[in-house]
Amino acid sequence: MKTKAKPLLALLLALTMLFAAAPLTAFAADAGDTVVWSFGDDADSYAVLGEAVVGTQTVDKPYSGYLFTAPEAGLYQLTVTQNGSTDVGEMTWYGVTNDLADGKASTVKPLDVLCATPDAEEWESFYSFAAGETQLIGFDDLPDGKPLQVTITFVDAVVSLTPYEPADTYVIDASIWQYEDSSSSVDVDLAFAVTLAKGKTCYTYPVVTGTLQPGDVTLQAEFGGITSEFTLHCVAVSDVISAVAFPEDYDPTVAEYYNGDAYLKNDFPTELVVTFPDGSKKSFDVEIGEWFFGYFYYADVVTPDGVSFSIYIDAYYDDDSGDYLLEAYVGETTLAKVTCPVEIANRRENLKYFFSCMSYAFTETMSGLPYNIAYGYGLAGIFEDLGYMFSYMREECAQILAYLF
Repeated sequence: MKTKAKPLLALLLALTMLFAAAPLTAFAADAGDTVVWSFGDDADSYAVLGEAVVGTQTVDKPYSGYLFTAPEAGLYQLTVTQNGSTDVGEMTWYGVTNDLADGKASTVKPLDVLCATPDAEEWESFYSFAAGETQLIGFDDLPDGKPLQVTITFVDAVVSLTPYEPADTYVIDASIWQYEDSSSSVDVDLAFAVTLAKGKTCYTYPVVTGTLQPGDVTLQAEFGGITSEFTLHCVAVSDVISAVAFPEDYDPTVAEYYNGDAYLKNDFPTELVVTFPDGSKKSFDVEIGEWFFGYFYYADVVTPDGVSFSIYIDAYYDDDSGDYLLEAYVGETTLAKVTCPVEIANRRENLKYFFSCMSYAFTETMSGLPYNIAYGYGLAGIFEDLGYMFSYMREECAQILAYLF
């Protein structure tokens, strides 16, 4: 399924990672021909309106587009307007093919993002074309049925791509990652300086490929038709940490409530004790982070050599062992794990937890927040929880009556 173009840097970078550059292919077509463009399990047919040129052309029918052949290699910018307004991105989908051949396409050309500074919050997006490369610029619906204008502008050619202030050491699975699908793609939070032919320097986070392993690793960065090799020094987690422990006085007991919910009674530990290869130990505070689905716990660690990364903490129920576990980990590497004893909540604790759940659920319901997405607790959950409480109270009353009589 296609998504509408949205001005989110994370989305643009994710698309850049997802759609690798395809081999340059030639495709010739006349006005009136069609291009079948596949999007996963879906496919749409786009009528070819003609050959686009650097400049402005009009799109006057839905599911149509122009073939564009780049006269020179470099970055091109598309500006789509309707009656002079650029506010059309949320009302229709448009994109550029990346593998056009024989009237068929199946991928979308990634957007190349440039920033004025490495940490800029504003950026510009472009499409990279090789000289002579032909692709379809396709459009879906026309907002209000009115024609659109698409302006193609040649911006500049990329001359060089250089890492900007890389760290001395990267910890595999902690500050640099190999993608989980075992592809050659590498995720690293490293900006690159981009030098353009006209002399301007900008910054970007390009596609990076290679294979990670401890030692000096040679990787490749791709942006704007340029591939640049660079070397980073990588280490395994076990190279910089010997052991991790929870505080000796920390009690990881889990309280299990009437409805099956289970939580650490004392919440998460407030610190982690880390032992380094030289035998030294140091405690690091545990912080709380927030994301769309809730909270996560982590400790920012700095080794004696100045290597910094985060250790994450999680508590979960293990289906295999049937135990509740508290774990400190980096990537797929477990650094500390303890089994949490389970304590069944008493009557007072259950009632307190019940009213807390009801208060939270009704508050979130009245405020209209998507709590059911974030926490899996919607209106249906409220009634389900009421059922759990009635069952619990019936059993409690039965026990009291049995005791009295």
